[in-house]
Amino acid sequence: MDVVYLRADQKYVSVCHPDGLLLIDGSLRTFERDFPDLLLRIHRNTLVARSRLLGLERRPDGSTCALLLDCNDTPVVSRRHLAEVRRWLREMRRSNDAE
Repeated sequence: MDVVYLRADQKYVSVCHPDGLLLIDGSLRTFERDFPDLLLRIHRNTLVARSRLLGLERRPDGSTCALLLDCNDTPVVSRRHLAEVRRWLREMRRSNDAE
């Protein structure tokens, strides 16, 4: 399955993929631990697929959202995780420019 993002919702995890949504048992912490090269934490309740993260969008209310490839959802990036997300995006741009 091609995952776009995972969001914790009560005791389930919602898995957003190009064809819809799937509810599964599990924890974000487990996914983050098992797939660190594939998933990036953007909020305490959200992990995004690194391959789908295009950039960030600042909203008028001051919040920042993730722009994701082939996805209309724009999950919120928490202030706590914002610096790490920006750092990762910069590193990806540098590595793409070097190619």
